Amino acid sequence: FYSQEPSGTSTWVLLHWAQMASRLKVQHMDHNPLMNLLRYGQKTPPPYNYANINVPVYLFWSRNDWMTTAEEIENVILKMLKKEVVKGGREVPNYTHADFIIASDCAKKVFEPITEIVWSQERNMCVL
Repeated sequence: FYSQEPSGTSTWVLLHWAQMASRLKVQHMDHNPLMNLLRYGQKTPPPYNYANINVPVYLFWSRNDWMTTAEEIENVILKMLKKEVVKGGREVPNYTHADFIIASDCAKKVFEPITEIVWSQERNMCVL
């Protein structure tokens, strides 16, 4: 995995992530004032509007994740989402950020629970 990193992403995505990380804001890509004006109708990039999310959200997280802290989840992410879309969550103890995709037990701790959530949503949508 690490020998191929950062395959699967682009420098554009990394630049956007770096902008958000350095500014501590979740917002659209900051191009330059003129391009921002053309794209967004303003000189600075607007924040993402989490209130537009209208699908069920299940958060999988860990206190050891160096990218997002439990405090950020509680005080930022959950406050930005509508309460009715947050359906659940699961703390995965001792996981770091990369463990959510490369840990030897991530199938059991992450992928299988996500699959069960998806299946349960599908079962609830079926009409006989």
